[in-house]
Amino acid sequence: MKPHFLHILLLFALLLQPFLTADAQRSYPNQMMEEEIGLPRFHLDAITFLSDDPTKTRVVVYVQIMYDNLQFVNAMPGYKASYEVDFNLLAGEDENAPRMANRLWRSSVTTFDYEETNSRVRFDV
Repeated sequence: MKPHFLHILLLFALLLQPFLTADAQRSYPNQMMEEEIGLPRFHLDAITFLSDDPTKTRVVVYVQIMYDNLQFVNAMPGYKASYEVDFNLLAGEDENAPRMANRLWRSSVTTFDYEETNSRVRFDV
């Protein structure tokens, strides 16, 4: 892997982390504004692994979203919520930089307990 690519990847992860992380222990100045306009709060971690091939790396991305940020519907039996994660890896700091990778994940969560649908301590990863 070229050192330049690793620097870009690390810089990308470090620059986006404060904007994409919404830990209960942190308080951001724009947190209230996000809640007012209905943006979902979530936590993102990206981990890179070295490869035997010096031109490649492996990136593992974890996204954690609390149940309270999902919209559950009655799905007998229980309650079901679905969501999508659209991940783009850019080759630069600008949002118009070329995309190195683009992945779309779809996930769904089912619970049989109504109280869990509004839980702030239950998460889907």
